[in-house]
Amino acid sequence: MPKMRGSKIRRAGKRERMSGIVKSIAQLEAEADGVIEGAKAEARGMEKAAEGEVASYRGRLDGETRAKVAAYEDEARGRHEAAMVEAGRELEGALAALDGISGQAIGAQAARVVDYFKKI
Repeated sequence: MPKMRGSKIRRAGKRERMSGIVKSIAQLEAEADGVIEGAKAEARGMEKAAEGEVASYRGRLDGETRAKVAAYEDEARGRHEAAMVEAGRELEGALAALDGISGQAIGAQAARVVDYFKKI
């Protein structure tokens, strides 16, 4: 009988150790769950921060782009106005040159054209 008794004690010790191991595993699982939840919360915070940074960058980029487009439009408008002024000057010069041609010169040129066609 003493053997059985010792055997029961050893089994009881094993049960206690197994129970302790199971408790340790449960604690580790609970800690792991806590770490995972903390990591998930941190990831959500980082995601929100990144979304905020992206929105800020988009807003800044939009403002910069609008400013560049407005500057380009102003520059193009200035070039167009300068080109129109130059074209107006050229037109005035050409009209003045036409006005400077005498009626006699026009008549002489017309006579040359008529003579040319008569010879054909």
